[in-house]
Amino acid sequence: WRAGSGFTPRSTDACRKNDGWLPNGDYRPQLYANYWGNLIKGRAIYLGQKACANGTMRTDLFIHTEQGSGNAQCADRPGDQVCRWEYPKINDYRSYGCIKLSPGDLKELYDAWTRHFALGADGRVRVRVIR
Repeated sequence: WRAGSGFTPRSTDACRKNDGWLPNGDYRPQLYANYWGNLIKGRAIYLGQKACANGTMRTDLFIHTEQGSGNAQCADRPGDQVCRWEYPKINDYRSYGCIKLSPGDLKELYDAWTRHFALGADGRVRVRVIR
């Protein structure tokens, strides 16, 4: 699946809080059928936090998309809506340092995952980030 991360030309720096790519390493994911955060809503995979190479702690790391609660798309309005996937009109693959997928791709990943593992934390599953 196609994924994106970061907002700026310096986004490849894993030590940039709220912008950089995820730090390399293993993560213990938690799946949410309907996460209810300030910016992230609906289906999401919480990866936790990780220190980058210089020791900067990166927090609130997710694999997510742009959607509203219940995995619904909100009404199409002018500008970028955090609850609506508008790609290619707007580059919704950009993120504040998380991994972002399209709603359909996130659903495919989520469905494949839940066929084999339970929701929530499962110590057998790890996500490895390498670049």
